[in-house]
Amino acid sequence: MNRTALEQVLAAERLEGWDPSDEQIAELEAVMIGMLSRREYFEQELARAVGLSSAIPPRIRWRRSAPYVYRGTSVLENNFDVRDPAALQSLEFAATALRLGEAHLGSGLVPHTRDTAELLLLHQHVFQDLYQWAGHIRTVDIRKGAATFAPVSAIRNYLSEVEEIIAAVDWVALDHGAASFALASVYSTLNHAHPFREGNGRTGTLFLHRLAADTRYQLDLSRVSRTEWVSASRDSAPFRPHRNPVTSPVHRSVQSRADSLTSPVNGAPLCTITTSIPSSEPDSWISPGLHNTASPDAIETRRPSSSATQPEPSTTTYSCQRFAECFPNRLFGRHHAK
Repeated sequence: MNRTALEQVLAAERLEGWDPSDEQIAELEAVMIGMLSRREYFEQELARAVGLSSAIPPRIRWRRSAPYVYRGTSVLENNFDVRDPAALQSLEFAATALRLGEAHLGSGLVPHTRDTAELLLLHQHVFQDLYQWAGHIRTVDIRKGAATFAPVSAIRNYLSEVEEIIAAVDWVALDHGAASFALASVYSTLNHAHPFREGNGRTGTLFLHRLAADTRYQLDLSRVSRTEWVSASRDSAPFRPHRNPVTSPVHRSVQSRADSLTSPVNGAPLCTITTSIPSSEPDSWISPGLHNTASPDAIETRRPSSSATQPEPSTTTYSCQRFAECFPNRLFGRHHAK
């Protein structure tokens, strides 16, 4: 994983919409190999973020204050107190890229327990510089465009289903097709849950990298475009025509460890990083005068009342040759709030 760490960090961030400059990539690589300190990295990124004009104006909300956001806006409250959406977006990409790189290079940072606890710790690590609630399950219902995610009352049930999927698999024995389907099933269920207020995609793909490490394969997200990933994630939502469309992009991303990963653009070998992350600096560095303002991952919606009737989800039984041996008669999508 070390030799492809930078490429996979960039791939994960690009799936979320980051288009880093050559200078930003060079700075990220420098901090990952120990040639640039975390403090220097953050200072440069903060200066870059603060220098941005408000290309994404805050959306004004004529309503009382809501959890997670600054009053009257859709901008997430953050440790930097940056309130410009464009500045927050830039800063969030840079900060999470650094922490994703650390997670790839330092496997011992978060225990690999294959469960909800690991997922929460991964989110806490990746978003620790940005949000006080990093590592905590959201407390409001959210949607993204026309897509709605699990109500708060159902999140734990979805996460339990993820644990069941993982526990039912002999990861070491999986062939390519079964490994792809297992990883896609985990991600699809996590996407339904959307357990965090922000950062579900980056945390989810990092979790997949760690699960893939338990198999004979590795994940290469650079083989998937943002357009395809977003479309597949959207179509994997409950009640959509295709129940698990993320299988196709994940299948293409799963590569044999014997293969040398190369860039899908020019065929050049991916960068090699062999240096460990620096350990002499504080675990987190926060500028006291700035707050994060990137576009939020989703917006709050009204919580359904406890008496509201929730529609019963459709259920589909999936089986496909080798995968059926790992998940006999598995049912998906049964964890909506009652």
